[in-house]
Amino acid sequence: LYKMEKKNSLKQRAAEELKTVPKIYHEEASSASADLETAGQNIT
Repeated sequence: LYKMEKKNSLKQRAAEELKTVPKIYHEEASSASADLETAGQNIT
C-alpha cells in the first residue's frame, strides 16, 4: 500500500513540476540520505 501511494505521489509531482518520475525519486533519495548522514551529529 505504501509503495502504491508513493508511486502515485511521484506521478502527481511529475505532472505538476514537469520533471520525470526518476528525477524526482532521485532528489528524494538524495535528500533522505543527507538526512541520515546528519541525523547523528547532534547527539550529546
